Amino acid sequence: AGVVAKPLWKAISSNKKGSLIAWITIGCFIGSLLRFFGHFVAGIVFYGQFAPKGQPVWLYSLVYNGGYMLPAFILSAIIVSLLFLQRPKLLIR
Repeated sequence: AGVVAKPLWKAISSNKKGSLIAWITIGCFIGSLLRFFGHFVAGIVFYGQFAPKGQPVWLYSLVYNGGYMLPAFILSAIIVSLLFLQRPKLLIR
């Protein structure tokens, strides 16, 4: 996310690996949260008909989308962190 770009570059230039991983994780979290919100609302609006009878549509959308968004966030944060740590020259302008 562009919100964390400046502190991310600062962590890269000062070679602070802990700070770099933290800012990458925060950026992945912001992106994943926004993605989740969009999918959550779309699940309520467009896919509510698939919710089991008696289950609130919002709960169905929350469980369905959260079930794959949380692992996607974790994997994204790990993979991007490893990429930045292993190949920092890919990021230098």
